[in-house]
Amino acid sequence: GTAGGLRYLKKISSDDFIVANCDTLFKINYAKLYKFHKQNNNLMTVVVSNSRHTFQYGFCKTNNNKLISIVEKPKFNFTVNTGLYLFNRKIIKLIPKGKRFDMTDLINKCLGIKKNINVFKISPSSWNDLGQIKEFSKISKNFHKK
Repeated sequence: GTAGGLRYLKKISSDDFIVANCDTLFKINYAKLYKFHKQNNNLMTVVVSNSRHTFQYGFCKTNNNKLISIVEKPKFNFTVNTGLYLFNRKIIKLIPKGKRFDMTDLINKCLGIKKNINVFKISPSSWNDLGQIKEFSKISKNFHKK
């Protein structure tokens, strides 16, 4: 899992370190992120952003087969995980050895034992998920402009 590999880090010279999804590009002020992390005494800082999703169908609200209302292609706003994290090295001790352990597992474990986690919000234009073909194509065109 995404977090499981962190267990194998042998030596980290810094108290804090960054982990980022390899298919995501970020254009943020890392000094501000680090300052926020330290000021809040976080074990983990999760970088988040706003995302708007348009549901591609009409949304029907029903009650016992009776139509109550319908909204055509509703739009929903979400706060999403961008895949960028700043960790205190103490977090490594919370990752089990020899077991698949995803980042959401680590986050949920930290929340369950009341560890200090905060979110650092960035603008939607500050990151691009290249794992989505539409985004990859858009970014690729921008890199090849002369």
